[in-house]
Amino acid sequence: MSGEALNRREAAEFVGLSPATFDKLVVKGHMPAARQYPDTRRLFWLRKELEETLYEMPTVAANPWAGVKI
Repeated sequence: MSGEALNRREAAEFVGLSPATFDKLVVKGHMPAARQYPDTRRLFWLRKELEETLYEMPTVAANPWAGVKI
């Protein structure tokens, strides 16, 4: 991964998710929506926006599943 613009697979890898789980979180609004290069079908995510989204995720202490062992 290099640069600021990440494709779907790179974006999912950057946040530590599978592409399928990443897609679900994008649809639900938990991850930023893709951007699109003008006059193309090519989508991308900005590394900075993904990073900011990660910092906004709840901490384990705020998670109702805290302490649950899987």
